[in-house]
Formats: sequence, C-alpha cells, structure tokens
Amino acid sequence: MKKLIVCASVAMVSAAAFGGLCDTITPGTDSSCRAYDFKASVKLVDGKKAKVDADSICADDGIAYYRVSATRKVKGVFFDCDTCNATNSNVKGEAFLFGGDQGAGGDFAHLYISTSASKYKVVSHTSDDFSDKYGSGAYNGSAVYDFKILNFFGAASEKKAKKAEALIALDFVEFDQYSEFRPWSILCAGFGAQENGLVKNLSGNLAGAVAAATWCGIPTVVFEPCLLDPSYTGLSITQDPVTISFTPDACIPWSAILVDGTASWSTDAVCGTWSLKYNKSESKAAYGSTVLNKVFAKGWTYTDGKPGYTTGWAAPLIVQKVQ
Repeated sequence: MKKLIVCASVAMVSAAAFGGLCDTITPGTDSSCRAYDFKASVKLVDGKKAKVDADSICADDGIAYYRVSATRKVKGVFFDCDTCNATNSNVKGEAFLFGGDQGAGGDFAHLYISTSASKYKVVSHTSDDFSDKYGSGAYNGSAVYDFKILNFFGAASEKKAKKAEALIALDFVEFDQYSEFRPWSILCAGFGAQENGLVKNLSGNLAGAVAAATWCGIPTVVFEPCLLDPSYTGLSITQDPVTISFTPDACIPWSAILVDGTASWSTDAVCGTWSLKYNKSESKAAYGSTVLNKVFAKGWTYTDGKPGYTTGWAAPLIVQKVQ
C-alpha cells in the first residue's frame, strides 16, 4: 500500500516591490529593457469529486475522485533588461536564449506566469540566482523557460528578414483551484515578427503535460486502455494523523510508461494556443512591480515551497519506457 501524508498548510509569500525595470524603452537599442505579455488558452484535465455507487472506485465515505475535461487561461510577462546581452563582454546574443542555460554568462530574461485556476493571484517565476543587476527581488524560482529555437528569416538580406520563428519550452508550477501545486511542462511553437534584430511578437500552438489533479493528496482515477484497469484501488483515509492509502496499478505496459520518472497515469495532456507580444507601455514602467500589478492585479503572491532552477528540472518532460 502506498501511503501519503496530507499537509493542510500551503506556504506562500506576499509580493513586494523590487528594483527598477528601466525608465525608457527603444526596441533595437542595446541595454534597453523590454516587457513581453505571454498569453495562452489551453485544454487539459482537472479533478472532480462526487458521490458514487458502491461498485465504483471510491473512498470509505463513498466519495470518488476522478477526472474531467477542463480549460484554462494562462498569462504572464517576460522582463528582458539586457537586450542582445549587451552588458556581457564574453557572450553576445538574444537574452531570451539564456533562459534554460543561465550559467552561460550574462543576464537573462525573467518570466512571471500564472493561470486562471488561482484567478492569476499565485505567480510562478524564474529565480534571480544568476542575476543581480536587473534583479526582481524574487527567490526560490518555480518557473524555467528555454528558447529551443529562435531565428529570424524571410529574405536573403538581414534588413528584409522580418519574420521570426520560435520553439519555447516552459516549466512552471500552478497553484490550482483546489489549493494544490501542479507542475506544468509545455512546448510552444510559432511564428511572428522581429524589428531591428529584436523579437516583436510570436504566436502559435502548444502541447505538453501537467501533473494530474489531486484532492488533498488523493489521486484522481483514470483507466487503462483495453483492460480498463483503474490507476489505483483500495483507497482509504484515516484520521489523526491523516493518512491516505491506496494500491497503484502495476499492469504492463501501462505502468511501464514513465513521464519524468512517474507512471503515465499521474500526468495529463495539455494542448492549446499561445502568443507573446512586446508591450510598449509596460516596458516604460520604472518598476517591475508596476507591471506585475497590471498583469496580475494587486494582491498576487509568489509560489513558494518548490525548488528553484536546477539542471535536473528542465522542460520538456522526459517520457520513457521501463525495460
């Protein structure tokens, strides 16, 4: 039997104002700051709780925890305050590119992102461990981004190559409507435009995965193809201390498919559309907190209790089969 201890508390820290974002923005000018709005509309799977018949997979109190189709809005903002990495003498290139390789040198763009599940009030973010010049005051990063592809194209001349293509990997932690953390890992592919060597806009489709919804640590049930075996059986809950016991499915090949080292039934699919667009008015703000209050509205908080950037946690999710 697998046992989980349920923790009732969720740690979060209130947002605070941080250092200057930059006073003026001139796209195409080295060392100017830029703010980019990120938006996405996605389909995914959420958990649901309901009373069930005696022959259903249920807890001792007759409550079932299963999954249903759902939708989500995602929005965020990138702060890029070292365009073309102009302040670093060793490495030149688009600062966006350093998101997934923050040890490469120089300053990188910072990402702040949230979803409609928390009404955009709980924000995941990159860590400031690798930047002290354009620091946001954030800590304990709970988001990772990586531009896998970023090219400008469309003509044989660089002056006429006004189009842009990108493939962006995003990992972030959502604080969902059930007050639980759900890690996301998505790939965003799309096209857009550039101006004076800097990204102007991008949009396209996305796909990826999100950790399956739980209820206070209780997994939600799905069923294996063909055999229709449930993902777990024998769910029981005890009090003082609160413990949850269940027997995970061990069938082959279903349980042999691992996503980031966990059984495939513990992860759900995500698909949708996305856009990234330079915001002139936000870029002119003197403080990053001004932008964040505009994007997420006042009263937002940082996610806490999740690891910051590490080489072991990088998008996209790794899918493999046990040999």
